Amino acid sequence: MHKLAGCERYLKKRLPECGHGVFFTAEELAEGSSAEGCPLVAEDVSHLIKQNRGITVAYRGGNSQVPLTLDRPNREATLYEIAPGVFSFETESAVQLGIQHWIQSQGLVCKQEVPDKREVIQRITQERSLSFLPDIPKSGNTRCRDLMAHRPESPVNPFLIIEVKGKTQLEADFYETWGQIFPVADESVTKGWTIKKVPKHGLALQHAREFVQVWSGNSDARLELIVAVPDLPPHEHGCASFYDGPSSFYPKQAEMYAQFLRSGDAHGDNVFARLLRYLRDEFGLLDMASGKCRIGFGFWGYQGLNWIRDFGSNCPVKLLEC
Repeated sequence: MHKLAGCERYLKKRLPECGHGVFFTAEELAEGSSAEGCPLVAEDVSHLIKQNRGITVAYRGGNSQVPLTLDRPNREATLYEIAPGVFSFETESAVQLGIQHWIQSQGLVCKQEVPDKREVIQRITQERSLSFLPDIPKSGNTRCRDLMAHRPESPVNPFLIIEVKGKTQLEADFYETWGQIFPVADESVTKGWTIKKVPKHGLALQHAREFVQVWSGNSDARLELIVAVPDLPPHEHGCASFYDGPSSFYPKQAEMYAQFLRSGDAHGDNVFARLLRYLRDEFGLLDMASGKCRIGFGFWGYQGLNWIRDFGSNCPVKLLEC
């Protein structure tokens, strides 16, 4: 029996009740392992999990009691250390919670699952604020923006609309996230992309344009549209090249996006290359990414609770300088 067997059994029992996006502490994992007959002290948990490259927990497919979408066809979830002594599964909700924590640490108001209801968008437009929204979103609303944020003393500089994608082996889900930012009508672009024809596509850009139009009298008004994905180890904190330290989840897309910004073009006929060229020609993606427009764009990689890098520059995001 290996040293993390108790942790695995504990996590497997917790999955049905905790859902995804839950943080575990080293102390909790040690106590859970000990309760499963495998004594473990908190001081050893981080070392063992790093040594083991995470804890992978399998669960039965088709189990209606497991309220998870773990973004893997083989029904497995892997627990990683995402900050010292803090662990989470690599799901979309975990990324969402972590980004919210990081944004709030920068002094911004940040809300999850902001409804696309007309009355909510109108109130945000009128008040230039998210403060009236509840901190805990209501469940079951599928027409939402993953995250919105603004600086309280200057709510439109910047105002962020963020779409989040967790770890997935299905690239179509990754492009679906981009489709929630931009409307993509050209079928030659979406060839090989099982895009769902639903009203949510392009809503983030639609909201951004509406906000900017209403706030046009404020010369400082600026919005940022963001696609954010996990960027967990083996990539190390720092500014190494993508070749030296690629993202473990979306390395090809991150590298292609950075090269696209440098050269102004994306080569090849793969889905992402076609998408980048389309967004450049239809929406001015290069100008948006370079900050030349009042509606900007960023492609971020998220690590832990304190680290977000901009894939375009391969450097930490300087949120307060947006």
